[in-house]
Amino acid sequence: MGVGKYGSCCAEMDIWEANSMATAYTPHPCDSGITQYRCEGTECGDNASGERYDGVCDKDGCDINPFRMGNQNFYGRGDQYEVNTLKPMTLVTQFITDDGTDSGKLVEIKRFYVQDGKVIHTPASTILSPAGLTDSESITDQFCEDKKILFEDVNDYLEKGGTAAMGDSLDRGQVMVISLWDDVEVNMLWLDSAYPLNKDASEPGVLRGECPGGVSSTPTYLRDTYPNGYVIFESAAIGEIGSTVPIANTNAPTSAPTRAPDCKGWCQTSPQSWDIKCDWIKCSSCDPCVEPDPETDTPTLAPTVDEPNTTPTPTVSPTNDDGNVGDDDDLSSSIAQLIALLTSLTDLLNQFLALFSAETRSTMSGLLLRGQHGN
Repeated sequence: MGVGKYGSCCAEMDIWEANSMATAYTPHPCDSGITQYRCEGTECGDNASGERYDGVCDKDGCDINPFRMGNQNFYGRGDQYEVNTLKPMTLVTQFITDDGTDSGKLVEIKRFYVQDGKVIHTPASTILSPAGLTDSESITDQFCEDKKILFEDVNDYLEKGGTAAMGDSLDRGQVMVISLWDDVEVNMLWLDSAYPLNKDASEPGVLRGECPGGVSSTPTYLRDTYPNGYVIFESAAIGEIGSTVPIANTNAPTSAPTRAPDCKGWCQTSPQSWDIKCDWIKCSSCDPCVEPDPETDTPTLAPTVDEPNTTPTPTVSPTNDDGNVGDDDDLSSSIAQLIALLTSLTDLLNQFLALFSAETRSTMSGLLLRGQHGN
């Protein structure tokens, strides 16, 4: 890690930062209008200069780490945990808007797991209510405000626009990054140990996992002791709520929003066959997809399906002729080609990493990521 004159600032959605001992997901919004931005000086929010909260982006973010929020037996190595990191798992992250549509304002981010065919919801925090605040199992502006109060942290999340600002960045599109990394700055203590070091571990929010810290958490120790540590991401999917989980009934915490059928203009011009296009929500009411009523010959609109789609791979809507997404199409259609490319790259990565062996295996998931990691 280097330090230079300039920095690169952008909003970041940490869909899953984890090892076999601890897990967290964290949105990091930036000031309005910030996309990929070359910062200099105070704008970068450098720690060394004491300007962490003066930069254009929220470095702390607003995380949910179940251990940190009071559920110390939820996630870990072994059957004594609700999520056993020694077994394969699937992670599902849901982005909920205020009106249940893709064009609405992002107000909530939820997470659940699927392991051994069982849906395991992120538990509600347990440490906010005793302090007169509100416990929650999902990320909202209110949850973030309450936890910042309890932990005596700066609420830079709200200052940078909060959950809605994170949604604006997702609407613009983000680059998916999959990595295996360590932390030369603070040894990953913020994820799985006691942090910050100037606070007692008994204070709310300080203890984030069971790792002891010290020498065993340093990058040098990890690299020397576990040179063959690895991670395998099996698959990734983005789609409407309920469409990405490959089991019949997920009992997902939020059902798919109901939207009136509407035949979009790009349905007619798409080169895909109607057998495929009729499965797309926004093409389902087009004439070739509508079966006439046998008595009246009047077209009948296809009903809205409330149950989650059982197809493992989400159906993605096409783009129109000029390359832009349909006027109100969802996020999945805008990055269909990127997801296909990422899936191919993931397969290649899996084949490469499969050459390495390790005794311990578990799995990871992003938006819907599923994979395995070792020591």
